[in-house]
Amino acid sequence: MKVLDLGLARFVDNRQDELTKNLGDGCLLGTADYVSPEQALSTHDADVRSDVYSLGGTLYFLLGGRAPFEGTSMTQKLMAAQLRQPEPPTALRPDVPPGVAALVARMMEKAPERRYQAPAEVHAALKRGGARAPAEGVVAPSEVLRARRRRARRSDRRAWVIAIAVATVVVGVAAVGAWLAL
Repeated sequence: MKVLDLGLARFVDNRQDELTKNLGDGCLLGTADYVSPEQALSTHDADVRSDVYSLGGTLYFLLGGRAPFEGTSMTQKLMAAQLRQPEPPTALRPDVPPGVAALVARMMEKAPERRYQAPAEVHAALKRGGARAPAEGVVAPSEVLRARRRRARRSDRRAWVIAIAVATVVVGVAAVGAWLAL
């Protein structure tokens, strides 16, 4: 047994979503919301970096509350995955830490060689705090600014806990899948 697409583990709701589609040579593709660009073109060219992309899409959903290319047909979603970058999670939720947004952006790079090369790299980036945003200008401290910083730190911790939990589950599922494949 292999986990092909994290999009298959989805929320149950009333809308019709497009699950696995049978393509030409009988290969299962997966949910269009989370499939990597290379996997959409050829399932034979997909490797673990496709899983990194799918995990990035899942984290995007967890952070932003919607899929990266939501509201379009399956074909349009697959084309968008080839041609466009999703809207940054910070545009959907301004409280998403810039480092987390940068981590998700790298996971969802179009070119596999520009992504993290393995789930272990994602895990290591999460442990060290992900991609860091450039420091902003220094502002004179005030009680209002201190309160904002405290709220931001709490929000950052929540986002990192979610991201680490998802990454740990994915690495565990991948390990079980690899073990079962033996």
